Amino acid sequence: MCKNFKQGIQCEINYLGISLFGKKLNVKIIGGGRAAFIKGKTFLEKGCNVSFLAKDISKEILNLNKYKVKILKENYNKKFIKDGHIIIIAIDDAELRKIIIEHCEELNKIYINCSSFENGMGIVQTTRELNNLSFSINTKVAAPALSVMLSNDVEKLLSSYDDFTYLVGKIRKVAKNEKYKKEIIKFICTHDFKFFYDLKKEKEVLALFFGEEVAKRLLY
Repeated sequence: MCKNFKQGIQCEINYLGISLFGKKLNVKIIGGGRAAFIKGKTFLEKGCNVSFLAKDISKEILNLNKYKVKILKENYNKKFIKDGHIIIIAIDDAELRKIIIEHCEELNKIYINCSSFENGMGIVQTTRELNNLSFSINTKVAAPALSVMLSNDVEKLLSSYDDFTYLVGKIRKVAKNEKYKKEIIKFICTHDFKFFYDLKKEKEVLALFFGEEVAKRLLY
């Protein structure tokens, strides 16, 4: 399918997925408009420490005061990004964008360019969370609305695995102390074990393969 894009940027980018701990992240956003608001709200909802910098700040951003957010109505200064882990560039001024990008590269910052994603270091994926699962999706064709649609579909699919995931995590923790821990962990992460779990026969199948005493300890 990439051939149809005539060597477009979508075919050239190799995306790397990584999960970060929101509460440990400092996110610096230069911009006070709609794009800044959307990105800022996404990071705030994940517990990140978010700071906005712009001379003009939208009401939408000002209304984010229920979160832990800093808002500075100032012109851009390099010192603003020094303690940031992720820098969001959400401004229309092309010359200033260029300066900020130079500063980010000089300081080894991860930066996202809202005006031109391919001229940044990444994108913000669409993320969903269940009780025991989280996942993120992005398309390679710059279609955020499609990512949202796909995320909703995948969430429905994964909801049937949510409680099963909790059980696997619980068993895995106990299995670390068992003689056949590698075999146990490998087995519980299979469709076969999921099949017996759906039949409410997980204890019986564990006892069959690893013995009743082991099954009792694993399911304590």
